[in-house]
Amino acid sequence: MASTLVANTLRVTAGVVGFVVGLLAIIVIAAYLVVDARTIGETLLRLVLAIGMALLGVKYALLIGALVSVPLLAGGWQIVRRLYLADD
Repeated sequence: MASTLVANTLRVTAGVVGFVVGLLAIIVIAAYLVVDARTIGETLLRLVLAIGMALLGVKYALLIGALVSVPLLAGGWQIVRRLYLADD
């Protein structure tokens, strides 16, 4: 009886914690998408163009697409820097 109670309590607790973590992840990702929608859209367009160039047979298409996507990495670094390395 006691072991069943403990097992059910742990199962419910794990479910609630999982739900809260999932909900938090959804909120953070949605906020990021809202804040950075323009950059994400531009990057997706560049990716589609790189894939299109590759399908058309353009030499080094994926390399060109990767080089064009470098500003996304710089933007991601700026977000991390602002969030975690901000001077108080």
